[in-house]
Amino acid sequence: MPLVQEFYRWVGFAVCHQLPERTILVQSGPLPICARDTGIYIGFAVSYLSLVLMHRDRPTEMPPKWFIVLCGLFVTIMALDGLTSYAGLRPTTNDIRLLTGLLAGFSLPPLIRPILTYQIWKTSSRRHELSEPWQIPLLLALVPVSFVTVKYHPWPLDPLLPTIVTGTVFFAFGAVNTLMLSMIPPVERRATRMWHLVPYWAAGTVLTLVELALAAQLHAFALSAAPR
Repeated sequence: MPLVQEFYRWVGFAVCHQLPERTILVQSGPLPICARDTGIYIGFAVSYLSLVLMHRDRPTEMPPKWFIVLCGLFVTIMALDGLTSYAGLRPTTNDIRLLTGLLAGFSLPPLIRPILTYQIWKTSSRRHELSEPWQIPLLLALVPVSFVTVKYHPWPLDPLLPTIVTGTVFFAFGAVNTLMLSMIPPVERRATRMWHLVPYWAAGTVLTLVELALAAQLHAFALSAAPR
């Protein structure tokens, strides 16, 4: 499916440098984005969907403060890995890029979802995200599970991984765009049924396509303007 693969590459080109040596290889070739970005987007999607399954009462309060600090630490670890390796201070590997990307990706939904829930739903719960004792250990346990799954990508996951990765890019952009759209006063706190979310996510997806198109154009311009 050359057209589908070209679309995957286009999405990756919009958000990533796509350096071959920093990209995980599957049977069909390199993934659309690098190992670190793969970790970020897959981590975001797995974390967000896990929170949806854990909480059926739509909590709108932030998780415990110590967990917020831990999330900040995870994002900092990823940033330090990237900065120190780019600066030539230390070497890094695709395994480290993938793991630190996953840590950062997993850290974002627990901080974003309570705000998004409050902004979209007409009725919600004042409970805290990840308030049950078992929920944080389970969420953290999914990080190494995701790492092993992506790193070794056994069949039948191998041929599906480019599609999954591309889908997680759209999912992450769509979630953030939906959050921004839900803050517009005429449409905030309107949803009372699951199908009421369709217009939010549809608009978020359209906005994602526009953003990716602009990002791809900027990437192409930067490459053409760079000294050779």
